[in-house]
Amino acid sequence: MRNHMIELRPFEWKDAKELYEMLRDQEVHQYLDMVLNTYQNYEEWLQKIEWLEILGEAYHRCVWNEEEKLIGEVYLINMDQENRRAEMGTWIGRNYWGKGYNRLIKERVLSEAFTRLYLETILLFMQKENQRSIRSLQRLPYITKPLDEQYQDLIKYKEYKLGKPIELLIVKKEDFFSSSSFA
Repeated sequence: MRNHMIELRPFEWKDAKELYEMLRDQEVHQYLDMVLNTYQNYEEWLQKIEWLEILGEAYHRCVWNEEEKLIGEVYLINMDQENRRAEMGTWIGRNYWGKGYNRLIKERVLSEAFTRLYLETILLFMQKENQRSIRSLQRLPYITKPLDEQYQDLIKYKEYKLGKPIELLIVKKEDFFSSSSFA
């Protein structure tokens, strides 16, 4: 696998249609927690995220690869400054799967979350049937399963909302910076 590079750029409306076309792929959007019946649904979701970012409750970036191609998006949502935590969501167009981009995106945003946004914990919720993503994340040295029942109410809420079983993985700031990648 060759070394890839990514650039994270703030969302621009001129990219919305291209992002939506990638998201329309059933393999890409089947595990996402967003309604994509129409382009209008996607626009409404983007407007909500844009407003939440202005309020300091979200972080949204588009991902570009070394060939200047738009390949996906990454979000920090439900940013909770009191508890110093947020939820991370990432998606990549199918043509870019299995090339190492997901790890690069996660590491770049985690570094930003822990240094510039002063968060301490990032939550990664995934549908249990999304085993490909779960296995991929479990290979990263700084990602763990929560050991206590602290997040059980949140997991139950997400399962109710989605109507599907949810897996939760977490990244703690100290684990991220003490992992071999960043030591």
